[in-house]
Amino acid sequence: MTLTNRQRGDYFERQVRDTLEAHGWAVQRSAGSHGPCDLWAARAGNTLAHIECKLSGRIDPKERAALIALADQTGGRALVAMRPRGGRIQLLAVLRGSARLVPLDTLRVPPRKPLAAVADE
Repeated sequence: MTLTNRQRGDYFERQVRDTLEAHGWAVQRSAGSHGPCDLWAARAGNTLAHIECKLSGRIDPKERAALIALADQTGGRALVAMRPRGGRIQLLAVLRGSARLVPLDTLRVPPRKPLAAVADE
């Protein structure tokens, strides 16, 4: 079965959400909102994070500007989550005035729950 780009993107957003939650973050996913970010994440001792999920890690200038504006408005941090190879999620900072993304952290993706465990929830 071939997945559409939308399905791959939705799956990746959920994977990033689950990974952040497994690492102690509280995460809210704004699915289908077409807003400046896909996830809002917070953790004690950390600044609010506005996260745009991009499988490739590429973000166009319009999306970058909207993400930075949201972070400025809320006092949060603009981040991009991407998936390098090897079962990991990489978080990259989006900085004003720079086209480069700055690597912040690489998180291991937690193992998937067996289907029987998911059905019991």
